[in-house]
Amino acid sequence: MEVIPPPHIARLGAKRLDACRAALGAAFLELADRAVTAGWNETEIALALADISEAHVESVAKMLDMRAASPSGAVSAAKGHHSPKVSMS
Repeated sequence: MEVIPPPHIARLGAKRLDACRAALGAAFLELADRAVTAGWNETEIALALADISEAHVESVAKMLDMRAASPSGAVSAAKGHHSPKVSMS
């Protein structure tokens, strides 16, 4: 499996987001290639990955909303804590 390198930019912003995209890119392509090898077609893979990504974005947004609503939550959300895993059942 592709190793995802850690961030090297401490400050949140566009450069860190670009670095994250680059870090995830190879692993993402490896996942898509593994799905093709398993017998899924490119369209199915693209749509499934988009659905999974959208569900993850929604989960992160809900988590940030909940943290912002709590007195100490805004600080935790700003530090970039991970979201809970999303189940795609």
